[in-house]
Amino acid sequence: MLGVAIAPNGNMASQMEHMLRALKLWAEQIQKGRLSKHDAWIAFHSTIWQTLSYPIPVITLSQEECNTIARLAVRQLLHSLNFCQNFPKDLIFGPIECLGLGIKDLYTMQEISHLETIRTHSMGPLFTGPLYRVSLENLEVGMGKEVLALSYKNTRH
Repeated sequence: MLGVAIAPNGNMASQMEHMLRALKLWAEQIQKGRLSKHDAWIAFHSTIWQTLSYPIPVITLSQEECNTIARLAVRQLLHSLNFCQNFPKDLIFGPIECLGLGIKDLYTMQEISHLETIRTHSMGPLFTGPLYRVSLENLEVGMGKEVLALSYKNTRH
């Protein structure tokens, strides 16, 4: 995928470095730019959060790595909004309807995008469909499941 730095062995260290560099550059520019609170909010969602979200479907960062990235981005956002740096995480990532900031958790976004990709491609006729099915069946056999999920017929509906 264009713009994603993944080693052939699946190592995500260079991608993590790339994301942290982009984040540090953004934080510097936001600090020097002296934006209004509204402009800082717009800049967060339209620039850095999009940059961080773009590679999510094809990378596999740990929850700790995602939290490190999000913490740095959100820390700068909170500073720009004149919020306390110890603002509760539940409110930062909580929905706007519940008086949260409505920022989506990076790790959750990554896992949802992976599940959507599997759902979309696993039943398709392309090469990735059979690969997903075989991998899932191998996982189920390894776990000792008697009925394979993809071969199970739901007769209730």
